[in-house]
Amino acid sequence: VVYAPWCQFCQKMEDEFVKHVELWGTRRRNFNDALGTIMDSTGQTKKKLGDELGFEWDDEKATEKLDTYKKTVDTIKRKRAIEARQKKFKRMVA
Repeated sequence: VVYAPWCQFCQKMEDEFVKHVELWGTRRRNFNDALGTIMDSTGQTKKKLGDELGFEWDDEKATEKLDTYKKTVDTIKRKRAIEARQKKFKRMVA
């Protein structure tokens, strides 16, 4: 993600992006965990249970997007960790 580091709007936008990607991943993981428990309890397959309850599954493109977004978030977090270490080092040296 490229933005103007001095721009507060861009920084807030990046923060929101990270928050929403993490939320998407968490909700998806929680749903799949709950669905797995239900499938174990009922003995039904994912497709059959989904058809009965009217679920719409993410297509491959959505899954690929989430994976791409997660990689971008990881890059942002690494960049922030490096910046934090640099700030800490500058304080220690000064």
